[in-house]
Amino acid sequence: MSDMDVDSYDLWYDATTVGADLVVETWISHSPCASDADFDPQPGDWVTVGDDEEPSIRGRITRRDANKVWVQLELGLVSTDAASQAVGDG
Repeated sequence: MSDMDVDSYDLWYDATTVGADLVVETWISHSPCASDADFDPQPGDWVTVGDDEEPSIRGRITRRDANKVWVQLELGLVSTDAASQAVGDG
């Protein structure tokens, strides 16, 4: 995979830390938006997350504690396709 443009997502995440519920802990201070004083993600907000290797993923903020932000990843097309194949519709 080619190098991704760091500015193409809001928050960086470590793909190896995604939980079974698709929630991942991120840090605002480690994100491409760290120097943006107007970047203030709150629970319920939609953001994009990336890991510098794969295309960015959309997710919703589920919790925030100062610099730490938890994001639930939206893998709609992947999970829908897998569910369709599981029941024989794919």
